[in-house]
Amino acid sequence: MFGPVLKEAAPEGLQLDSRVCCCDAFMRACVRTSDELGLRARQGELAAARLTRRGKLARQTKAARLSDPPVQDLPAVKCTDPILLDLPDALEGPRVRVRPYQPGDGSAFFRAIDAHREALSTWLGWLEQYPSVEPAEAYVRRQAASWLLRESFVASLWLKESGEYIGGAGFHLVDWRRRRVELGFYLVPSFEGRGLAHEAVSLLLGLAFDHLDMRRVEAQCDAENSRSARLLQRLGFILEGRRRQDTIDGQGRFRDTLLFGLLTSVEAGH
Repeated sequence: MFGPVLKEAAPEGLQLDSRVCCCDAFMRACVRTSDELGLRARQGELAAARLTRRGKLARQTKAARLSDPPVQDLPAVKCTDPILLDLPDALEGPRVRVRPYQPGDGSAFFRAIDAHREALSTWLGWLEQYPSVEPAEAYVRRQAASWLLRESFVASLWLKESGEYIGGAGFHLVDWRRRRVELGFYLVPSFEGRGLAHEAVSLLLGLAFDHLDMRRVEAQCDAENSRSARLLQRLGFILEGRRRQDTIDGQGRFRDTLLFGLLTSVEAGH
């Protein structure tokens, strides 16, 4: 390993006998050979030391990797499959009941929007999709199915005292990996100005943060819809931006959109 072994003989070309002994030449040859052997041995020792250090470093690095926690770009959600989440059948406030749509709700939904088409069309561009009870009923059944599948969470709003349908609200664009949803809501005009929308949306924010384990709720509204903008800001939403003339309202006019965001239940006050 460390080079050739020195044989017990005179170096090649050196003649020795009993009469003549060239001690000086022999010693010089032996010293030279010994020096070469020592140098090779030293080089071998250094190489072995380097290998030892490398092996030790590799073992330490491997141990560190095994002991480090796994790298995760986002915190894990509480439930691996959202369909397994157990959610309340309804959310109850002092005056408002928020519950998923059910088969048969189509008639109440249609009557509410049909009686206020002109007022609602200022902010809602989808009213023409529901000219009769039949497509309205199809809509509420699709929303009921999406709720059960945990694909979206669009709910109906009811006045507890009278049982009247007063609007709709809920979460679209559910992103389970990034733990964010988009909030949408509307109130039948005859029920505005009583704080009912504030109560309903507060209940839904509790659902998002406490039951769905969301981290962020987004919302957007028409830049001229000051009532909705004030409501979002009272609930803790931050105005994050404005998209200019990015949408068309129910009357065919280009409108700006305000973008709001709310982070965590602590920020929302829940």
